[in-house]
Amino acid sequence: MKWHPGNSSQIEAYAYDPQAQELHMRFYVKPGKPQPTYVYKGVGPERFADFHVAPSKGSHHHVHIKGSYEFEKRMPEEGATL
Repeated sequence: MKWHPGNSSQIEAYAYDPQAQELHMRFYVKPGKPQPTYVYKGVGPERFADFHVAPSKGSHHHVHIKGSYEFEKRMPEEGATL
């Protein structure tokens, strides 16, 4: 998966797994706090394409993804980076 910068005040980075149809997102956290990855399941390629080109990733997430897809919160492994 290729991680993309979020270019957002809320979303630090995101990636898409087309085979699994999963949208992976990392939000900004306070320094020193672990940064979980939120994995939204069942996100089709069209929805990802809409998100990818949205001028406001945070607004698009809030309106079209959050609350519309099941997600899993994955905590980082020790020493893991983007």
